[in-house]
Amino acid sequence: MSPRKYANNSGTLTLGSNESYIIKNNCGTVKIGDNCTINCKCNCGNITIGSNCLVNDVSNNCGTITIGQKATVKDASSNAGTIKIGPSSLVQKLRSNVGRILIGDGSTLVEPIKNNVGEVKLGANCASLADNSGLIFTTDTRVTAPVPVNIDVPAPRLLNASAPPLPVQVNEPGFLAPIVPNARINQVPAGEAEMNDGENDNCAICWERKKNMAFKCGHTCCEICAQNLVLCHICRARIELKIKLYG
Repeated sequence: MSPRKYANNSGTLTLGSNESYIIKNNCGTVKIGDNCTINCKCNCGNITIGSNCLVNDVSNNCGTITIGQKATVKDASSNAGTIKIGPSSLVQKLRSNVGRILIGDGSTLVEPIKNNVGEVKLGANCASLADNSGLIFTTDTRVTAPVPVNIDVPAPRLLNASAPPLPVQVNEPGFLAPIVPNARINQVPAGEAEMNDGENDNCAICWERKKNMAFKCGHTCCEICAQNLVLCHICRARIELKIKLYG
């Protein structure tokens, strides 16, 4: 059975059960029934998937993806939005996501969690079949990579990490995820950051606390947001050193 493709919709779609679907580039609301096979890419709207579904690919989405219980999720990667996976699900790949990942109670992770900059929360009694040493698996707890060494030094004059968010560019020919209001991806092209003139000292991630943590690449954020960063939120360089700033 060939999958049915739904793309470029801005309204509300309600799709039946026991079908195969490709959901792409939608900025509206899509509701899918139970026992379906799904590929879900490049969406900025809200996608709700029923229970007992096989989700082959969830990637490059900046909207909210809600997956029902007892699902099999083969690959969830490069998402900037929120992904909610229901209880008793099997999750194979979870990597390179910027947004929030919420995994329900009693779910199983097959492969290591890698390169997720956003928040990952696991429900109770989740199991990991892979080596996730250095990651925290407890109820409602942020999953973090091992924290690099912090060194306390006086504050140097650094590049300004604050910049307006850019639209989410999908790495697939013919698809560009629409701009989402208030979506803070907080990335600027290399070389375009301005020198800090002292007028904008707030963290570019939370936009609330003062910047007091610097990375080897020269970019900054607040100490709280820096705790769970593996890659720099500006230039995407791997963080090897975190420097506490005073002044």
